[in-house]
Amino acid sequence: VAGEEESRVAWFNAVHASLGGGQEFDELCRETLLQMRLQVFVRRRSAAGLVQGKCESSYAATGLLGVVGNKGGIAARVMIHNTSIMFVACHLAAHEGAEYRAHRLSNLREILSTATALGPLAVELGGDGHLCSSYTFLMGDLNFRLHESTLNAALDEAGMKDASGTAWDRTSAIAIRGTASQRAALFRAGDELLQCMATGSCLQGFA
Repeated sequence: VAGEEESRVAWFNAVHASLGGGQEFDELCRETLLQMRLQVFVRRRSAAGLVQGKCESSYAATGLLGVVGNKGGIAARVMIHNTSIMFVACHLAAHEGAEYRAHRLSNLREILSTATALGPLAVELGGDGHLCSSYTFLMGDLNFRLHESTLNAALDEAGMKDASGTAWDRTSAIAIRGTASQRAALFRAGDELLQCMATGSCLQGFA
């Protein structure tokens, strides 16, 4: 616990120093969940008189037994000139396969339905504060993977595997043909998170 507290203080101090030590930016709020950190700063001259009320923050732990904070999320909400902005930082379940993907989606649903219960409307509704905010920014270690079978099917269809025709996996060093934009498009096709968003399994309304 002492080591965690020391690490936390060192991180906050480093961020504060990197932003000029309080000369240009004001810290509106901070929240922690074990090794997760979230701080919200505003440039003083840009937001003078525009920040309304206090920055609110909360968290949801989704780790071991659903209660430990090695996995989970932190949320913070600030009102600027009648516009509500929410920031959500996550660390979702890791590992490969459908079972772990389901864990990630479950983590995400819990975080967005509980940690984001900030602001009067969200409190009244009992959660889902990201739906009550003008803008929500989601970030962190989401741990979604590349779906190998989908990616290899796309590579086969596009004829972009290397001359050996070797299937792609995370341990391979095969060369993938095509331009940078073509390769990027193929990897997007195999992106687990983008697939979930496209099918409506998660993050509906996010871009």
